[in-house]
Amino acid sequence: LEVKQGFEGSLRARVGYDLNPVMPYLTAGIAGSQIKLNNGLDDESKFRVGWTAGAGLEAKLTDNIL
Repeated sequence: LEVKQGFEGSLRARVGYDLNPVMPYLTAGIAGSQIKLNNGLDDESKFRVGWTAGAGLEAKLTDNIL
């Protein structure tokens, strides 16, 4: 049995709130991946779609660098 992952990617939106000098944010979107399966008798390839979500915090280093 052999499983391989091919293409993988996501498209996400992000929204945050400026609390100078930091910005907390939330992100969510759609994700997809190409999965290849070989069981010794048959090869199969499928594209799977799912979702992605997360949260983070950005900090300002200087006035010109975020």
